[in-house]
Amino acid sequence: LLQTLSGITTLARLRHLNLARNRLGQISCLHTWKLISSCTNLTDLNISENGFLSRDLDLLSSSFASCKKLRHLDVSDRTMNSISLLPVSDSFLSGVVENISRCSSLTTLKLCRPDRVRGEDVAALMLSNHTLTELDVSGLTFCCCCCEEDEEETEEE
Repeated sequence: LLQTLSGITTLARLRHLNLARNRLGQISCLHTWKLISSCTNLTDLNISENGFLSRDLDLLSSSFASCKKLRHLDVSDRTMNSISLLPVSDSFLSGVVENISRCSSLTTLKLCRPDRVRGEDVAALMLSNHTLTELDVSGLTFCCCCCEEDEEETEEE
């Protein structure tokens, strides 16, 4: 698989890249980052169901900006059991949201994940990209700050 990824980097005219369900999260996020960064003509990118951790998505999202023509992006992963896609962490919000919002041609975005995600964070992502015409947030478990506080109080009792 690593040899295949290395070979794909030489395809400068590549427009559609589907790397779904390849367990790339277990191999190397860095190889995938280099691949995406080198394919500057991508219009469709699917890196779903690869078992990337949230910190991996932070790195990978920095490569999206090199794809100026990117219109369709799928970073969904229903198998992930790590921290939420858009945690409260400022560094992650400023990283992933900012990097996705730099994709000025993006029209379709899929964020399907089973993690708990703050609704405000998904809203911030939607508001940061005005070209979106299709947004898939299915499978997300939304929570709010007040719900988290109630849970903490319950746990303390």
